[in-house]
Amino acid sequence: MKNQKLVYIILLFVAITAALAFTAVRTIALIDEFDAADGYYVHDAVFPAVFTWGAVVIIAVIFIVTFIIRRALNAVNPDSDSGAVIFSAAMMAFMIIAVLISDIFELNGMPGTFTLLTMIFAFPAALYSLIGVALPIKSKNGKIVLSAFLMLWLFAVTLNIYFADGVAINNPNRALELTAVALYLFFFVNECRYNVGTAKGWSYVAFGLSSVVVGGMYCLPNVILALMKLYPETLDFTFELIIAVIWVYILMRMCVHAADLDDDEEADDEEADPTEEQI
Repeated sequence: MKNQKLVYIILLFVAITAALAFTAVRTIALIDEFDAADGYYVHDAVFPAVFTWGAVVIIAVIFIVTFIIRRALNAVNPDSDSGAVIFSAAMMAFMIIAVLISDIFELNGMPGTFTLLTMIFAFPAALYSLIGVALPIKSKNGKIVLSAFLMLWLFAVTLNIYFADGVAINNPNRALELTAVALYLFFFVNECRYNVGTAKGWSYVAFGLSSVVVGGMYCLPNVILALMKLYPETLDFTFELIIAVIWVYILMRMCVHAADLDDDEEADDEEADPTEEQI
């Protein structure tokens, strides 16, 4: 495949466009087709199938294409930070601490197991976002340890959502929230693999672009409708903001990585030289 950098840019454009399009569709669905009393979309709802199956198709395309251009994606380097990445990482650290403070003030007795775990892991997870990314520390072992806490925090958040009381397990908004946070978790697992030298560029990018699609269509409508006071459910707005800030961080990462890729013609020349010498 020629011009793999262009292929990546097109894939990035498709992911961003899909996220924005599905955001619009889900926003309309929440306003017109969601029954807040039951916690489900109405029986004849059309829009949920559009953004759900649309996302499934886009994610399948993302994984197929990134696997095809996997050799080019080996050039992706999370250490090549830009101002946008640094700012979004700092905001992510700030919002993790904000969620922690919010959880502390909302305590009424002993918190649940998974809520307690999110509170325990929150501070070192925020440290990774701040001094592991925004203000990179030189200690490789330090980054590895702090990155592990970020993954543990996201894992605890995922379990906390899954076992939350008061919301049916098959609630469509809860299912989408779980999917988005799980994709975030897999993205950061792949990002942290760079710290231990076992990274695979294609899976890192695949989960990153998938997070852009699903995370965007989950968090953006929630934030928009909450600000407009139209959202049909009671939201933990602070938590929705951290989901949105993480989405921005991943989006900035994916945008910056376009510059990491070499043009295929140059890569092909480099690969061809050893063969020519052998001949």
